[in-house]
Amino acid sequence: FFWPLNFFVYNVGYHNEHHDFPRVPGSRLAKLKAIAPEFYDNLHCHTSWSMVLYRYITDPNVGPFSRVVRKAAQRHGKPAIAKGE
Repeated sequence: FFWPLNFFVYNVGYHNEHHDFPRVPGSRLAKLKAIAPEFYDNLHCHTSWSMVLYRYITDPNVGPFSRVVRKAAQRHGKPAIAKGE
């Protein structure tokens, strides 16, 4: 969300940038996004608050307890523990 509404929701449209650089003030996140478009311009994003809320309410795969499932990764030379182990 990068429309004027973004101002009223504390720059939630720059959520990824905030997590990548938590010490950058919120007022500077737009500049950060402009400096590094190769990292942020191709990320999936929603363009409609209404659709986000609709999916949150109606889609059983989206909600407070849904998580992104990622492939197991290695950490410190050891394979990550797979779910259910």
